[in-house]
Amino acid sequence: MESFTQPQIFDQDYFTVPQPPKRQMPTKALEPRQTPSKALVVPTGLPVRSESPKASVEQRTASNRELTAVESGRLLNILTNSRSENTNAAYRRAWAAFVRWTQEQGFTALPAEPTVIALYLDSLNEDGRRISTLTQGLSAITAAHSDAGHKQDFFHNNLVAAALRSAKRDMARDGRSLVSKPRAFRQSEILAMVEAMPDTPQGARDKAILAMGVNAGLRASEYAALNVSDITIDAEGMDIRIRSSKTDQEGQSELVYVSRLAPAQRAFDAVSAMESWLSARGTIEGPLFIAYRKGGQTPHLIEGKVHGVGRDAVTAVLTRAFTRAGLTGRLPSSHSLRHSFITQAFARHLDATRIAKVSRHKNLRTLIAYDQSSRKANPVSSGLWN
Repeated sequence: MESFTQPQIFDQDYFTVPQPPKRQMPTKALEPRQTPSKALVVPTGLPVRSESPKASVEQRTASNRELTAVESGRLLNILTNSRSENTNAAYRRAWAAFVRWTQEQGFTALPAEPTVIALYLDSLNEDGRRISTLTQGLSAITAAHSDAGHKQDFFHNNLVAAALRSAKRDMARDGRSLVSKPRAFRQSEILAMVEAMPDTPQGARDKAILAMGVNAGLRASEYAALNVSDITIDAEGMDIRIRSSKTDQEGQSELVYVSRLAPAQRAFDAVSAMESWLSARGTIEGPLFIAYRKGGQTPHLIEGKVHGVGRDAVTAVLTRAFTRAGLTGRLPSSHSLRHSFITQAFARHLDATRIAKVSRHKNLRTLIAYDQSSRKANPVSSGLWN
């Protein structure tokens, strides 16, 4: 058998965690209500489950040979591909923040005691962070320990779970539990943005992105991944092939269908907007949405080749259209198109299961959270009585 030398999934210093300085033990008995500085003291009365970390993978296989560079690289690729790029990037940031905090406090980051993690979550709460920051940090810490061979389920540790519940209660009292949603466009705003699009290749691209977004509810990362061959147009509408997505990490691919609209609704017609864009772009295989230089006439080249847009470019497209149309208020983000699609669908009384088939939500509760239509526009009470 071969030994398993843990590859470094996040960055070069991922598992090289500086050890804290040795603590000075007290030379005399502590006075009542006094504890050693930075000592890990479990509050009396809290039901903390005792956990003894299993031996690391290196310890269990120390008698076998070291892996070659190629073998380590293959294992690194396995760990990296097991999570999405966005997840790995978020985990790197959250893990780095936890390591910095443990260094400042004199604690050990890897392996970390549940008590240390509970105190860290409490410090994030004290700093006014949202619950999503706490849960993402905990996920990153758990992943780092798992990848290093320390199989700890911190989410189900009694003290860590208590720290999360305590933070949620504080956030509810402070109003921090309210989630700030991306701006969803009204129909009049979409029309204003479409009509303000310039008559340039970049304008045709931006209109196709806008129309596709409010009709198909794509995620920003999905725009960036689309190729020309992923679009199939016929007399009735357009199929959009999503080769991989947040809910399809293994790339089984999904099809989203968008129908043609009546001539009176042409401003919102994603199919005609796509046809106009492909006419300007050409149908040579490659990224569907390509980048342009300032002015919107000349494609931006890297090493002599056109390249696709990233997720940040979707935000730039919407911000330009929003400003050009003279709209005011909170600026849109790349997720505004998805929110606009779902909000408009609910406002039109479309069935939630039909909406979910397009948005590809697996959980209807998550889908409903996207709905930003007015609660007074379609009150349930108005449909109760005849």
